[in-house]
Amino acid sequence: PGYEINGNFATRTAEGHPIGSFYGYKVKGVYQRTEDIPAKLFESGVRPGYLMYEDLNKDGNITQDDRTFLGAPIPKVLLGANFGLEYKGFDFSMQISSQLGNKILNAKRMNRLIFPEANYDMNFFNNRWTGANTSNKYPSAAAYNTDYVQQVNSFFVENGSFFSIQNIQLGYTFRKIPHLQKLRLYMTAQNPVMAFGYNGFTTQIGGSPIATGIDTNAYPLQRIWSFGVSIVY
Repeated sequence: PGYEINGNFATRTAEGHPIGSFYGYKVKGVYQRTEDIPAKLFESGVRPGYLMYEDLNKDGNITQDDRTFLGAPIPKVLLGANFGLEYKGFDFSMQISSQLGNKILNAKRMNRLIFPEANYDMNFFNNRWTGANTSNKYPSAAAYNTDYVQQVNSFFVENGSFFSIQNIQLGYTFRKIPHLQKLRLYMTAQNPVMAFGYNGFTTQIGGSPIATGIDTNAYPLQRIWSFGVSIVY
């Protein structure tokens, strides 16, 4: 076991699986009607609008024995490239990077169990279950605040793939200036583009080998624009 959230281990390292894989319940939908809910779950308080977990051992109930591996924070593909060119005094360089196939546990969405007065994020608010057949992916606002939902499950494990432009620089060099060998003016942008579908501020989330990719409210990278002058006498 690795990182613990709300009294349950969120990651598990086991032979045959990537280190620090997320471990929890697999969501297969949202309960739409009371008659769809197994009797044991209904007796425990599960109602329409709650997440529907997959009964992996087929015993008619949802217990810890129904947990499974939900993906890993380790990307399957890493991509990177550097570009550079010069033309008639102009110079341009760009560095890009991307990673594909990694998962992120959106633990900041799970903080409502600790801080129930906190706001819902806009994505959840716009897509929440509000009645039969309104959503088969997002639970209701009431269900969201329960122990049953606020535990590690595939709803909170999201795609962490991203594409980023890490650095861009554009410059121009003047070479015919009296008393100077050259004068270069340039502009640099750090992290100007960061594209991802994850419901958080950033996908750049670290951690120990058995507890990485867990977003408890990671601060996003800054976007920095700078201008400079280089003078050679």
